Amino acid sequence: MTKIESLELIQEHFMKVAFEQVWQTHADQIEDDIDALPFAWKFLYAAHDKFEEALSLGKPNNKALEDASTVFISKTALL
Repeated sequence: MTKIESLELIQEHFMKVAFEQVWQTHADQIEDDIDALPFAWKFLYAAHDKFEEALSLGKPNNKALEDASTVFISKTALL
């Protein structure tokens, strides 16, 4: 899997969750989804890094996605 493919996979699985996290934590600082987009991508790139790390340790895709999802648990650390 190329980096672009893995990033697209992360985006497909977590874009909605990323936006929800941004709106929950920064609703007073953003006016619309365009303002929220850079924050959402911070989450997605962090999740992608976790996903790639898990794959490099030999975990299968489904377990690597589980690892990537942990980024959204510690949401305020990224923003």
